Amino acid sequence: MKDLTTIIRVAAVQMESIDYDINTNLQKASEFVYKAAKQKAKLILFPEFMSIGYNLSEKIWNYGETENGPTNDWLRKISKNKNVWVGTSYLEVLGENYFNTFALANPDGNIIGKVRKQTPATLEAFYFIGENNSHVIITEIGKIGVGICYENQLSYFPRLILQQSVDILVMPHSAPRPVKSIIWQEIDIEKYINNFKHLAYDYSKCLGIPVILANKCGKYESQAFISEFLGYSTIVDNNGIVKGKLNSEEGIIVADITIGQNKNLKILKTYGRWAWKVPWRMNVLRIIEAYGSISYNINNTRKKKAQDIYFTK
Repeated sequence: MKDLTTIIRVAAVQMESIDYDINTNLQKASEFVYKAAKQKAKLILFPEFMSIGYNLSEKIWNYGETENGPTNDWLRKISKNKNVWVGTSYLEVLGENYFNTFALANPDGNIIGKVRKQTPATLEAFYFIGENNSHVIITEIGKIGVGICYENQLSYFPRLILQQSVDILVMPHSAPRPVKSIIWQEIDIEKYINNFKHLAYDYSKCLGIPVILANKCGKYESQAFISEFLGYSTIVDNNGIVKGKLNSEEGIIVADITIGQNKNLKILKTYGRWAWKVPWRMNVLRIIEAYGSISYNINNTRKKKAQDIYFTK
């Protein structure tokens, strides 16, 4: 029988972003691309909001980007310069709205696909909206599924990836460590962290595809609390074998993965809204997200700032 598999070398970058300092973050990211390319990686994944950071406040609206903004410009140049595929997400402005948009550039220096986050997580709902989309980018190396952080925890996402018959799954994250609160108790925090450590493995084992997870590291500061990002970036092959993993340090994983062999065609067991069994208190997040969506929709400051950026750049 003809071997229909392909081996490709990929990289997951775990880095600390400086909030709102797009140029500095992109300069640092370039160094990681150089290191990955030197190790012959062809597909390089960066965390969610790599260029803008993750400080959720109205200040973030000043740093929204159009499709010709600094992040996409960087993606085009660095991918062509190093003959690699590079992907990350940024705060996109379209008309009067903001989106969390993942963009992938190919070795020719073209943005060949975009995926917008479908479900903003908790406080995110105050600052950008979601969009239903296929979450798949079709490329020469296969169909790449994209799960942006929170989406990977929700039950619709593994079903969507299964239906699309994806070849590779990439998971850009800005996942922080929860702090003890009315929603999170110590035992829940430890359980969440343990589940996150196994997230890429669980998806790979169930769906039979390679998974690349890239998360941030370093301090996480928001209006609500100060914590840190979890890290635990991981690359898992299509047979569930972990090819590389980081802890909380900044760094890069480079590994060979196999495309086009296992595809189990089975789905993760889900729990209502969630892809995993979570404490009932987690459903409070839905209330926060609903209130955030209302606040976003009626916020005239957001509309004006978005329009100012979109129609002047």
